[in-house]
Amino acid sequence: MKKSNKMLLGMLSLSSFSLFPIFLSSCEKRNEKINEIINNRSENNFADFNLNKNKKPKEKENYIEKSPTTKTKIIPALPPKINETISNNFPQNNSSTHSSNSIEKPINNPSATSLPANEINKIETKEINEIAEKNEVIESPIDNKIEVNNHIENIEEDTNKIEMSNEEISNFYPSQNNSHIEPKKLSVDEIKDLIINKMYASNYYESPDFVLENNTVSLNKKLEENETIKLKLLDAKTKNEINNVRWFQRLRYLNDLVLEENQDDPNSSITLTSNGMIKKKKTPEAHKNDIAELWGEHQGFLYKVLVHIGGEDEERRVFEEEESKKKAKEITKDWTSLPILQQIKKAHDWIVQNIMYVDTKDIWKDQSAYSALVQMQAICTGYARAFKMLMDELGIPSSIITGEMDQSLYPNYHTRHAWNLVEIDGQWYHVDTTTDHIIYQTNKKKKRNNSDIPMSYKFFLIHDNDFGKGNSYFNYFEKRMGQDFRSFYHLENGSFVKNKEEALKQFDRLYSPEDANKLPKWLDLYGNENLFEEIKEAFLSKGYRIKNSALIRANDEKTWKMGYRKFRFEFDNEELKNKLNKENIDFSIEKHSELILKVTLDKSKIKNDKLDAANFLTNKGLVKKVEETSDGYLVYLDHFETYGKKEVKLEIKKFGYKFNSKNNSIELNIEKHQTPQAKLIAIDSNKAILTNVKEGMEYRNNSLEWKEIKSDNFEISDLVPGSISVRYKKNNNKLASDIQTIQMHKASDIDNQIKTQNNTLIGVNAMMEYRLKNTQKWIPIQSNKITNLKQGTYQIRTKANNTTLASQTYEITVS
Repeated sequence: MKKSNKMLLGMLSLSSFSLFPIFLSSCEKRNEKINEIINNRSENNFADFNLNKNKKPKEKENYIEKSPTTKTKIIPALPPKINETISNNFPQNNSSTHSSNSIEKPINNPSATSLPANEINKIETKEINEIAEKNEVIESPIDNKIEVNNHIENIEEDTNKIEMSNEEISNFYPSQNNSHIEPKKLSVDEIKDLIINKMYASNYYESPDFVLENNTVSLNKKLEENETIKLKLLDAKTKNEINNVRWFQRLRYLNDLVLEENQDDPNSSITLTSNGMIKKKKTPEAHKNDIAELWGEHQGFLYKVLVHIGGEDEERRVFEEEESKKKAKEITKDWTSLPILQQIKKAHDWIVQNIMYVDTKDIWKDQSAYSALVQMQAICTGYARAFKMLMDELGIPSSIITGEMDQSLYPNYHTRHAWNLVEIDGQWYHVDTTTDHIIYQTNKKKKRNNSDIPMSYKFFLIHDNDFGKGNSYFNYFEKRMGQDFRSFYHLENGSFVKNKEEALKQFDRLYSPEDANKLPKWLDLYGNENLFEEIKEAFLSKGYRIKNSALIRANDEKTWKMGYRKFRFEFDNEELKNKLNKENIDFSIEKHSELILKVTLDKSKIKNDKLDAANFLTNKGLVKKVEETSDGYLVYLDHFETYGKKEVKLEIKKFGYKFNSKNNSIELNIEKHQTPQAKLIAIDSNKAILTNVKEGMEYRNNSLEWKEIKSDNFEISDLVPGSISVRYKKNNNKLASDIQTIQMHKASDIDNQIKTQNNTLIGVNAMMEYRLKNTQKWIPIQSNKITNLKQGTYQIRTKANNTTLASQTYEITVS
């Protein structure tokens, strides 16, 4: 049996924490505004029934089970009159009898993230709606209520499938026909009767020959912008628009009413004109969100469209998001040709220098990307969203994280705070532009000459361990936090060390001057407090006599409120002079490849001392790693400030040796791979094929780890809705490409469409497929009903199509 994985509800991945930003009325107070939830009557007359009204409330839990299959037993329907009376009742899984022909809807759980309960409970209704909109997860449009912590009953899918020959399949499955949906001419009254009919699913009168351009559309702009949308019915094969389609609007409140084109009603929230043109209508309820139900009729076939109508809050959100994206594009236009590290640094610097920290106590005025990028004033949430939007524009993976921060002058005083995580080379780092801005402004007040204000990088590219002990948060990427750029604040001079070996290498670099009289007065290092004695002992074991040493716990600006401390070592420089440059070693460099330098030297002169990356210094780029060869070293370079041709110079620093270069510099041409043009074809509920790809590329699902692509037409599995990212890996001659992102959805649920009656399955269409349970082959559905079903349990789902995964699988039992 295949085990189900525990996965958190919704697409909280990640991409991250960017998918669940928590609104804060300030950095210290949560937003308590409750968003209106729209209750709509469901098709098939289900929505008026409260599924949970007689159930005892369950204790909230952190996890739900993810399974590709949800089981619901359905028996043949009762006679029509009785069935119509009880059709609103949902079957109970623990009951021995069933009183419904409808399928219980499971919680759709595509996420692979787990969070503590206190984090889950902070997600508010509006934010969940925003998550769905941003990720465009396709779901039943009528079902707007989301239960966050409920469990669902799942089935572990049997891997022991029954093999059936083509002849057995042909004999077992009934033939399909569309005789009940032959083209016909209907009067307006007949069309209205069919639209209001509650006995059949909304797709019962569809023909597979035609499809809607969009099943759902949205009108979210302000009334004065006069936003209009044209509804279209298309030929299923040619995708050409069908003419002479008649459009209708159905109202369910206060009375069931169907309006024709150009007809109006006080309870209507949109205007429907000829040829399927729709736009918002000014009504007393226009400030609220709403959903309109429209129908298109052609040759007697009916097609349903849902129109989501945004109220004032939604209008504002859409407007501000559009304006913010325009501003983000304008800000980043000159950064697109820069390498990733420089792009992140530019975004950090722009926000720190330009956005003022202003707390208005108004959620709309200081906590959005709009308030930060357009209005240029915000609190921490606005800073974090602005940075995330700039990263999105540049195609750099990032997320928003929230927690309790101890950044005050008062002991044990914590504030709610929001900041970012950003990914470089598959590793994640913290970036807190808010706190760096405050430090920058403090420095600005101290200096009269504003042109000479140092940028603050104290909270730029830091690790979990670099925060002070008073901070509390949940980090999904805890096991993937980076070390290479950790504490960028100290990176350029190498003063931040993670172990005694790095401390010794920093000593090598600084205590190997050309002039012995220019030895540093002392050595300052930064690192975990527990390293101090270990580093001190390492220096002594090398024979470096220490005159004075100090662990500085307080009164140091660079370590205030941080998780690391400053170490100071004063050595006996007179003694060191006698050991300095005892051995002269000549070396030469040549181009091994565009990103690798070949260093040739006499290694026997180094004796037992080996060189590593910290001993090699370049004027261009960073030394990523070194590999020892028989006659020297290979030096791997990365993260140049710009692309193009570079004159690269190399130095080697190690205490006790003097390295002399035979050649001054090498020219390298720094390029990155072209962005991939991969295509995604979904083939199952959790599988897809990547085409137009090749070896040397890699992919990932949402923010999971990168995996290698080994060939074209590469099958990938264990997918969840969200996105697929593809890129070329770095090789010896080119840096990694920009990331191509392909949005991937899940097909809509079919639970409120399907019914069975007298061994007949209705509510199906050509977008679905079915099979007998425990068989392998899915049978395409080609009609709007399947008759003469044999006894057994059947599985039904919406087929995978293009970049849309197959839907959740549902079961019905015909007995």
